[in-house]
Amino acid sequence: MAANEVLNESQHVLTTAVPSPVVVGINPMLAKHIEEQEATLVAELASGNETKMSTSVPGAVVTVQRLAIEEVAAADGRYLIQAEGSAAAASVPAELLAELGGEMIVVITAFTDSASSNQSVSDSAGIEALGLVSVKVSSASSPGNTVHVKNLLNRVQIQLTVNASSGAECVFWDEASLLWSSAGVEATSPGPSGELVCASTHLTLFAAVWRGVKDTFVCSQVVLFNRKSLREVLSTDWLDRIDAKLLWIL
Repeated sequence: MAANEVLNESQHVLTTAVPSPVVVGINPMLAKHIEEQEATLVAELASGNETKMSTSVPGAVVTVQRLAIEEVAAADGRYLIQAEGSAAAASVPAELLAELGGEMIVVITAFTDSASSNQSVSDSAGIEALGLVSVKVSSASSPGNTVHVKNLLNRVQIQLTVNASSGAECVFWDEASLLWSSAGVEATSPGPSGELVCASTHLTLFAAVWRGVKDTFVCSQVVLFNRKSLREVLSTDWLDRIDAKLLWIL
């Protein structure tokens, strides 16, 4: 095991110092600027008496908060951190703080476009994701040294900036495949205003996709246009109607 890795006794949580994820589709200059703002806020928070700080930059809202295990214990073992000026939030379990020495700094970044609406990013397969929210943590004893967290038994809950709706799926950015993946992430009860909330065993960049809408549409065509029904359709003037033409175009 490398020197910068820490594995707890139950072997459920692994934390490793890692760089920020590089996401295809996010402007590199924007990503660099956001990362610099995150680092600045973390440094200011660690050196001062504040427990929470926030800033807005073109393309994102960044919130950092210092959190102690005593605060989580007082909140029944789970603490909700709300991003300033955004619907984004993260609910962290005591298990995570215990792994990081009882005190940590949480960074929540909600990505937006210049019009303050949800920014979308497509992966290499063309799957478009919305409501991007990044969650990072570092030990308070080593602020700014982002650690990789995985295999949490008591999952972190991430509230995205989009509403939970039919077909919405929680995903995270898989750097290895450059794809949005749902492994280890699932939707849980919606937020107070109907926001999509994702429960995750690890921390990274999260978002929402609507792959199920396309899958449902494709499946419905397969059922509709079997051999018998297709013969019946062809015997009518349905194909000349505008709605039929639009269906086949789609």
